[in-house]
Amino acid sequence: MRSGYWQVRIKEGDEAKTTVVTRTLAKHVGHLRQVLARLREYELYAKVSKYSFAQETISFLERIVERGRIRMDPKKVQAIEEWQPPSNVYDLRSFLGLVNYYRHFVKSYSEIARPMTDLFKKTETWNWTPQCQESFDRLKRTIATDPVLALPNMSKPFVVETDASDFALGSVLVQDGHLVAFESRKLKDVERRYSVHEKELMAVIHCLRLWRHYLLGSPFMVKTDNTAMSHFMTQLKLTSRQARWQELLSEFHFVLEYRAGSSNHVEDALSIGQI
Repeated sequence: MRSGYWQVRIKEGDEAKTTVVTRTLAKHVGHLRQVLARLREYELYAKVSKYSFAQETISFLERIVERGRIRMDPKKVQAIEEWQPPSNVYDLRSFLGLVNYYRHFVKSYSEIARPMTDLFKKTETWNWTPQCQESFDRLKRTIATDPVLALPNMSKPFVVETDASDFALGSVLVQDGHLVAFESRKLKDVERRYSVHEKELMAVIHCLRLWRHYLLGSPFMVKTDNTAMSHFMTQLKLTSRQARWQELLSEFHFVLEYRAGSSNHVEDALSIGQI
């Protein structure tokens, strides 16, 4: 079936094999010979125009992957740069929908976007304030710098750095000193009433859930400026929410490193910087 790709269900676990990477050209050629031989054996057809071989740089899921690094698609970056200020909620939703796809490239995304996302609240009327314009321009400037992230290497340990402010949670995934991903999210109204300790703890919980596929089953380090977290796992008197957090943390194998707030430069920029 020349056009039957979407008509045949892929075996669970084999989805990633539709794109293959090898460390050397020799191995690449060897793998190709095996694949092509198997196609010939079972009389399966492959359309040459649909394939790319021996590529050092590829476009994949609107991202550019090259030599252990990943960056945003230049065409999408240009579209964001040329976007005009929204005139209504629908325009804003379209803009943020595009930018949000690249949020893990943007340091302090939730904090930067907060003036604009506040316009989605049912209690708010449309009012494009100077703060909204600055938020809009700042996001575009950040995207325009074309930030580059490192591809994760599952054979090496990760480092997670977290922090929390009155408005947002922030975290960074690092490996060998290279940034792998940024993450941040706004606090809900009820979460803003949590204690400082709970907010800091929630920042850790949030990123462990998000990066579970990277972190579960391997040792890693968590860096935080929350001194109380080192005692949390042995704490006996817990609320139901804290008990759920404690149970989730017990699934992971990590060591904790305390960093004074003044030295937590990465996360201070992530969640505390105000607009």
